[in-house]
Amino acid sequence: MKKLSLATHRFSLIELTKNDASGRYLSWLNKKETAQYITHTQADIQSLANYIEENFTNKDCLFLGIFAGNETQREHIGNVKYERMKQYPHIATMGILIGETNWHGKGVAKEVIEASLPVVKSSLGIKLVNLGVEKNNIAAIKAYQKIGFEIAKKPHYQFDDEALEMDIDV
Repeated sequence: MKKLSLATHRFSLIELTKNDASGRYLSWLNKKETAQYITHTQADIQSLANYIEENFTNKDCLFLGIFAGNETQREHIGNVKYERMKQYPHIATMGILIGETNWHGKGVAKEVIEASLPVVKSSLGIKLVNLGVEKNNIAAIKAYQKIGFEIAKKPHYQFDDEALEMDIDV
């Protein structure tokens, strides 16, 4: 099966496979500053590989690694994931993790999301993308608003009480 890949100005977005499970990736899930906002954590490399493989084989999911650098020296710095909602097949829920903290605050999310939204629209037939963001994560809320996300007027997903649902038409 051919992996999907696309390029932005600074990054390569490449569909993840179980071979992308690494100690570095696993460390992001265990670091306090990155782990506090994610919902799926894994205990070890094998469970991480299984999680990636489940998403790779899921026809309703697009799970992309964010890689900085060129083909000979790529650095995996994070991921973006879109998954179609079963009850609303025209909506995908997005999650993004910039695991390498030295890339925080450098516009990675904006560049990656803007490049990947058209692919999500064409490959999954999505019309709306939503996400959950912790109410106290002001920097993330502002970053999503700069991209065009708005606080959802009609929520579609039951995020926890500490989260806002934001969405964007694609």
